[in-house]
Amino acid sequence: MKVNLPEPCHEDWNKMDAQEKGRFCGSCQKLVIDFTQMSDTEIINYFKEYKGQNTCGHFKKDQIDRKLKKQETPHRKLFLKELAAACFAFFLASTDAKAQGGAILINQQHQNSETENQGKKIVINGKIVNGKESLSNAIISIKGTEQKTVSLEDGLFSIYIPNEIAKNQEFVTLVVKFEGFETKEIEITTSPTNQFVEVDFKEKTRTYSKEQVGQERTITGVISSIDGSLLGATVQIKGTNQGTTTDMEGNYSLVVPYGSTLVVRFIGYEAQEVEIEEKTVIDVKLENRYLEGMFIVGGISSKPYRWYTPRNLWYKVKNIFR
Repeated sequence: MKVNLPEPCHEDWNKMDAQEKGRFCGSCQKLVIDFTQMSDTEIINYFKEYKGQNTCGHFKKDQIDRKLKKQETPHRKLFLKELAAACFAFFLASTDAKAQGGAILINQQHQNSETENQGKKIVINGKIVNGKESLSNAIISIKGTEQKTVSLEDGLFSIYIPNEIAKNQEFVTLVVKFEGFETKEIEITTSPTNQFVEVDFKEKTRTYSKEQVGQERTITGVISSIDGSLLGATVQIKGTNQGTTTDMEGNYSLVVPYGSTLVVRFIGYEAQEVEIEEKTVIDVKLENRYLEGMFIVGGISSKPYRWYTPRNLWYKVKNIFR
């Protein structure tokens, strides 16, 4: 594997906002990954993990236009290699490195201090989607701060709540922007609860803990109408082909992932969508889809006559042939 930079970026790395994995470029509104502290093996593994993704990166001059080597290094050799690299970096600390493709040498003491400060911050993880589609390059920020990041190819993101804000505020506002969609603002608690936020530009935003992500549980209930229980009503997990039908008493049982939405349908009735949230028993009462007009043999009357439910409409049509 070889890294080539046919068109090096001309933006100033030092003026970009610091992020967990690099810096945020305000010009192109993208996260620029910092590869300067990575080994050849780490760079290769990164591009394998994010294969096919359009990545902006910051490299040292000696990392580009050469073949990257992936190898296992014994601990002693690895220590000597890192020690030599640190000495070499210290020796070159005063060299000019203004070009985007050049080496940016970070003071080790400052880097350790920054890492310690980050350890005190509360991290918010999440995913940006539009229905079933993951959205990359959505801009996520914390209102009233300079904290900002972008979503990756799979829609995932991480952002820190500054320590001083977490101390003084019970909640912060997460601002999510994506071109062509209305900006979303979500209130997030500053308590360290390992929050996972799913922001769906197509649906309602939901917030739940990491422990709940991917969990399944059994939902039961009864589907009925004003006339009683409904046999054969369909209960489906929205956005999937998973579902079931009701029995003679209108009962159903379905295993669903946490945070799902149920869609309940029956011929002649208005479909209903129900968010599961914390409930395990969900009873749904469907409303009749009223029809205006009366069907007769030989044609259709356009004159409004009265309102009919699906059930009494059937009796009216059947009585015509008596």
